[in-house]
Amino acid sequence: MMEQIITNDGAEEATTNTIMFPSLKIIILESCSNLRSFYLGHDTVEYPCLTLLVVKDCPKMVTFATSSPREQNIKTIGIAPFFSDKVIFPNLREYVIVGSGYWTTIWDDKLTFGSFYEPTFLQVKYCESLLNIFPFHMMKRLNKLEYLEIAKCESLVEVIGLDHGLNSTESTTMFIFPKIRNLLLHWLPKLKNFYSRLHTTRWPSLKQLEVRGCDNVEILARQHQNFPETFGESQLEIIPSQQPLFWVTKV
Repeated sequence: MMEQIITNDGAEEATTNTIMFPSLKIIILESCSNLRSFYLGHDTVEYPCLTLLVVKDCPKMVTFATSSPREQNIKTIGIAPFFSDKVIFPNLREYVIVGSGYWTTIWDDKLTFGSFYEPTFLQVKYCESLLNIFPFHMMKRLNKLEYLEIAKCESLVEVIGLDHGLNSTESTTMFIFPKIRNLLLHWLPKLKNFYSRLHTTRWPSLKQLEVRGCDNVEILARQHQNFPETFGESQLEIIPSQQPLFWVTKV
């Protein structure tokens, strides 16, 4: 009954160090029915060469790294994100996360310095308790993201989490995804919007847009009759609360 891949819980909590795996390029965790975390210990772990992470069908996995066995208790799940401040991924590009029913967020609101600047591919599927995909402050780290797929996440309400430091009366927020070519949103019954406050988004490289089974929102609406033939030069404007998921206007 393997619950962790790496365990270092004997170290003193006050003596936190950084452990490095300098040559590890790929991690694949698949069909590990009792796995709760990849790493258990007080140290921070850095993976400078890791480019691909696959977590698939690990139903009891509640976090990638944790400092305490108590944090792996199902009763505490939802407090900690899947990626805590115990991990550093300076070059991680491809993420595949499939099949977890416990944690409600993937990334912490306070992102680790030097991590998560390189994602190009993100697939998230069958994560039953997940409420959103990205924390607000991660948006500036997604300039290289090319592929985003979210499917069968029954509790997902929005793609981008709220910035609780922003006043709701402030001006419209602009999100720009300069390199996303493929955006797939499938079977998200509670999805209400992309971001729950007034904002616009721009997708200058978008070639494929699929939205299926997202019945809680209207998908597309034209702001003008001159609807562009391709998404390549389009602006998609998302208005919160009872509005279409995407407003499409010509730049």
